[in-house]
Amino acid sequence: MQIFILAACSSKITSFKVNGNGKSLSYSLSIPKGYKTRIDNYENERVKTFLYPDSSSIFFSDNVAPSSFYPDAYVKYGKDLNIKFLAADTITINGMDDKGRYWEDRKIKHVVYGYRKVPLDKKEIFDKALNSIVIK
Repeated sequence: MQIFILAACSSKITSFKVNGNGKSLSYSLSIPKGYKTRIDNYENERVKTFLYPDSSSIFFSDNVAPSSFYPDAYVKYGKDLNIKFLAADTITINGMDDKGRYWEDRKIKHVVYGYRKVPLDKKEIFDKALNSIVIK
């Protein structure tokens, strides 16, 4: 049996840099410790993901025009969600997957960040992490 505990006092500052409008911007969050980092580079996107043992994760992406979202996002926010997301400077969408775990996507300027597969008992901790964003 594996026990996984996230505590507010056990966090670490992490950052993600992007180039936007000819400037280099750095975004940082204070996130819970206990993760493994994965970095993916695609043709039009760079993603930094912090994976936790219970399958929850926090991510940063420089793709401000995502091509897809959780299926329930389209039901909640409409079929034109991709256009809404692309057109907005700041936007937050969230929901719950079919297993009762929470997800959230936020876009601020030139970065998209959020979390995936977060159980209810850890949602407040992950919300605090997303709310800790600093743009430098």
